[in-house]
Amino acid sequence: MSFIMRPIRFASTGHIIEGSGLFDGSTGYLEKTFSTSATNSKYITVEVIFKLIAPAASCHFFSTYNGSSPPNTVLSLAGGYVDASEYDGTYKYRQVSSNILRDTSAWQALHWTYDSVNRTASISLNGVEVAYSTDTNPTLNDPQTFLSNIVQRIGYHGGVSTSFYIARFAAIDGASLPVTDFGEVTDDGFWQINDASELTFGNNGFLLEGGVDMAAGTDSNGTNQPGATPNLLIHSDTTNNSTTAVNSGADGSAVTMNGNTKHVTAQKVFGTSSILFPGSSGDYVSIPDTAATEMGARDFTIECRVRLDAVDSYQRFVSKYNTATSKRTWSLSFSNDGSLIFQVTASGGTVSISESWSPSADTWYALRVTRGGGKIQLYVDGTRLGSGTANTTTVVDNDTPIELGSRNLGTADLFAGHMDEIMVLMGTALTTASSYTVPTTAYDTGNSFLKTGTITATNDSPTNDSDNGYGNKGSLSPLDFYGTGGTLTAQNTTSNYGSGTNDKGFVASIIPTNPIYFEVKFTSTNASNNGAVALKKENSIPGQAADDVRYMDGGSLRKNASSSSYGSSFSANDIVMCAYDPSAGKAWFGLNGTWIASGNPATAANPSATGLSSRLRPASYHYGSGSVMVFRFRTDEFSYTPPVGFKELSTENQSTPDVINYQDEYYILAGIGHTTGTTTDVHLPKTVSGGAMARIKRTNTTGDWYVFDTVRGANKSRKWNEAEAEDTSTFDDQNLTGTTLTLPSDLASGTYLVEVFYVGSYFQIQTVTGNAGARTITWPTAMDSYGFSAFFPRTGASSGISHHIGIGAQQILFCDNDSAAANRTNFSQAPNKTDFRTPASVGPDFNLNTIPYVCYGWANSGPYAFGFYNPNNSADGPMINLGGMPATMVVKRNGGSSWNWTLITKVIDTYNEGYQYLEPNTTIAPNTSSTVNEFDLVSNGLKVREAGNNSLNGTPASDIQVYGAFGIQPLTDGAINQGRADGRGSAPLAIATGGTITLDGDYAINTFRANGTIIFDKTPEDGVTYLVVAGGGGAGGVGASPYFWGGGGGGAGGYRTFADQVVGTGSFSIVVGAGGAGGGLRTVGASGGDSSAFGITSTGGGGGGSGGYQDSTINATAGGSSGGAGQYSGKDVAAIAASPVTDPVQGHAGGGVTNGTNKGGGGGGAGAVGATSTPNGSGGGAGVSNSISGSAVTYGTGGNTAGDVLSAVGAANTGNGGGGSTGTGDRDGGAGGSGVVIVRYKYK
Repeated sequence: MSFIMRPIRFASTGHIIEGSGLFDGSTGYLEKTFSTSATNSKYITVEVIFKLIAPAASCHFFSTYNGSSPPNTVLSLAGGYVDASEYDGTYKYRQVSSNILRDTSAWQALHWTYDSVNRTASISLNGVEVAYSTDTNPTLNDPQTFLSNIVQRIGYHGGVSTSFYIARFAAIDGASLPVTDFGEVTDDGFWQINDASELTFGNNGFLLEGGVDMAAGTDSNGTNQPGATPNLLIHSDTTNNSTTAVNSGADGSAVTMNGNTKHVTAQKVFGTSSILFPGSSGDYVSIPDTAATEMGARDFTIECRVRLDAVDSYQRFVSKYNTATSKRTWSLSFSNDGSLIFQVTASGGTVSISESWSPSADTWYALRVTRGGGKIQLYVDGTRLGSGTANTTTVVDNDTPIELGSRNLGTADLFAGHMDEIMVLMGTALTTASSYTVPTTAYDTGNSFLKTGTITATNDSPTNDSDNGYGNKGSLSPLDFYGTGGTLTAQNTTSNYGSGTNDKGFVASIIPTNPIYFEVKFTSTNASNNGAVALKKENSIPGQAADDVRYMDGGSLRKNASSSSYGSSFSANDIVMCAYDPSAGKAWFGLNGTWIASGNPATAANPSATGLSSRLRPASYHYGSGSVMVFRFRTDEFSYTPPVGFKELSTENQSTPDVINYQDEYYILAGIGHTTGTTTDVHLPKTVSGGAMARIKRTNTTGDWYVFDTVRGANKSRKWNEAEAEDTSTFDDQNLTGTTLTLPSDLASGTYLVEVFYVGSYFQIQTVTGNAGARTITWPTAMDSYGFSAFFPRTGASSGISHHIGIGAQQILFCDNDSAAANRTNFSQAPNKTDFRTPASVGPDFNLNTIPYVCYGWANSGPYAFGFYNPNNSADGPMINLGGMPATMVVKRNGGSSWNWTLITKVIDTYNEGYQYLEPNTTIAPNTSSTVNEFDLVSNGLKVREAGNNSLNGTPASDIQVYGAFGIQPLTDGAINQGRADGRGSAPLAIATGGTITLDGDYAINTFRANGTIIFDKTPEDGVTYLVVAGGGGAGGVGASPYFWGGGGGGAGGYRTFADQVVGTGSFSIVVGAGGAGGGLRTVGASGGDSSAFGITSTGGGGGGSGGYQDSTINATAGGSSGGAGQYSGKDVAAIAASPVTDPVQGHAGGGVTNGTNKGGGGGGAGAVGATSTPNGSGGGAGVSNSISGSAVTYGTGGNTAGDVLSAVGAANTGNGGGGSTGTGDRDGGAGGSGVVIVRYKYK
């Protein structure tokens, strides 16, 4: 199955996710043991929205692995591959994606479904099902261990996961839900996240969403959340006299009711009951010790509701305090001297904190004790007693259980009364103020988890909310660096390089469009100008160009390859400040809170550097060793306040660029089937009335690159890959007009790739006749900018030549060969966005006198980008940051040797690592070797993955790689191209593969004229409409001499159509029935073949009866529509007219005969019965007109019978019946037309 990627809609409207939890990669994970049985773990759905820290990471989203014995269920990234499995000594189920995730700048929405009843499962990323390298169906009716009552962990599988972010984790118990319940495809092809809170989660399902809840493990599916996940939570909400209690807290520890403690309904706070403590020895409740309830030095909250029977004795409420064994930790109690007491024990002894409290008997009280902000504070009914007591002690750790209603295991300080709503929460102080609002409903933690280690709540989010600071936060990119030998640690903020005297560093993932502020703390430096904070542009060492800059640790500023003294040197623990205004082209540097040289970014005064590019990114700079620097891009990390108007590097603070649907400028489609002898119409998403150029290439085998355009007109073409004149004779039925590209009938059979470039602000076509003299020629309309042009002579066998902005004004590249750039001194001025200049004299390539040329020009903006990159001859190759993802990338290695042009497109190579490239200057089919020219397409460009001597990554210092990027989907709502599934780009398309693909407005049409397979990579949102027409029946042959009675017409093939049918992802076989052969002398016509699709079948048309004499064995046959009766003498004609198939009805009956007419009856049609014979013949039954293909076509016409003429053959792919004939001599009946299957669905 192919895998077409789609970006997440990085929306600032719609559902907002309030940040994410950052799992630290060393200690942090969530854990839960469910106390209830799953609703039905044969059906499971999981959604995880995550962002990687490291490329190709191993991240454990969830695991039921207990460290030893199976079975266990795991959903993870294993080396960047999504891996879902159930293991019980052997794999009972497993799916592994073929695509590898390496993009650390993109948020991904992972969706997993499991259904063992129907033995189906699937993995999707951003709404698109992945391709699988391993795909083993679930075992029939096998329940999963995930969401069952065994230990469940997020971020842990036999060890802590590597570091990553999770913004949302949703788990559905008892249902296998479609991906569209969690998101939807927008009109421009993005995956937009939906609110998941209204889903039904089942007994053990849960929803962890946003930074605070993810970091605490809080299930936001609960209705009254305490604000974090309690370790212990006991509700008394049961029947009278019950002696069973449940801990619904995160650790799920057992609760034992000892002695005569029990639930009673006579008193309650919430629900139906409370716990009664009679107050006698042995009457207590115990919960075993766990690591989760050890207090240590953490903040905490402990609370309960109590109703004392009397107030004349010392009574313990909640404690972990055993004086008999000298194992004291903490305790909350009441002293009859009129005080509420909380005790904690550290290594130096026990500290008692006492506040005055005089309760009344038989009255309910809400008690709470917290430690936060360095204080322990006691509350009664929401009001703090006293002002709190300073305490930061580390409480001792021992194995004493938690007791309710006593100490020393029910033997001392016995509580008499009722208790309810007991909660112990370690790690969080719910209150530090003087008061709080007491909850009026019971806490509902849903299925909250226990947090272990460090999970940090962050504002890093897949959705933008500038008012509250949520967005995709900037970091250095481990994919994007210059030089070698570096390491990037601490969530991609710490840059460190070892020895080596070369320029090197890491670059930020986001290209800022609005003013930004960031800080860099140097943890080590040698103050020798070997470390620097930089603003870097593409393909440069920062500070070497006139429009980028670096501030070095020796106290100097470098710009335009020149250094000058600036500020002072800095050393370990110094903090460098940087403010950059892209639109003004200015930057300011500061040190330890003071801007250098009286700079003031807020007023734009005294900048450190001016004349800077508007596309610089923060970067580290190292030369040799000695410098380690920590970049701070987030507001909560800053040591100093950003200047007014400058904000953190994050998507919610960046300008929203103009949204361009690249299909309106550049359209590419693969998998178009074509057969020699017929034309193929490719329907386009936009009319070419304003002008366009199309380029096509056969991809199932070798083939030329043909070029058509609206300037040349119909039936005129040339080959991009050959030196030739314009061809005006090979094709006579080719056209490019309206919304249709017609592939000509003389084109070789095969599967084709089609590109269409539309004339407009980003692409132009011009014609010119050479004059062997200098002149300036203006493009018909000025382009937005200039990047690339190509010139093709229309006469003479000459090469096309091109000019690229990356190779200089006088350099040209040949379109049809592998030569390096050639210097043309008489080509004195490079083309630009308004015009191009012909050479001053006759040259060997361009401007030959009287020779006409067609010239194409592309802009370096909008959906196109042109530039160059420097190779590094490493498998961790260069990163080409395009600020977006192209549909197609063309690269030409330019150096001393000859290298072919290399074309990469995601519509052919659909997952990383890619390697199925084409060569526009040769005829090769897509490369199939996975060891040549490998690459990753990531959220903001191309990452080269191939080392060695190859087309994408040449020899450093001696080669450059020029590139053209086509069809870049611009960013929306942010300055980073968001989470493309598997880090790959996406056209706003969801076209299934198979058959001949055409477009009709917002709809795609897959037409099958022969057997095949249709593959859906996603479920069509509005369902599919399909037409299934079977092959038409053949007509009957004529009777024997001397009468030559006429044969009946063939019946039409069965006609069935279905609208708005739900079709899921996957492969579906298509069968197209052949037309039945016509009958020979006194032989009935053959029935047509059946057609089928999506589990339904249309029956082939019945054969027409043959002519005969005194013979009833040559009757017409039944079918989708019946064949017409044959003419003969001496029998009851009514007995030989066949009836059509009626279950279900697919057509009509054939016509009978009238004696003496010498003609057979007409075949039945899809729309009407065939006519009874007349002396002049009879008409076949009418067909049915259908516009499913985008234009009206009539299908299923019955075969007619004529006079003394040859029999008519049913038209191909219509299901029409064959025609019968009569007259003198032996005449076979006409063959029926073949069937067709057409599938139509909304693709935008």
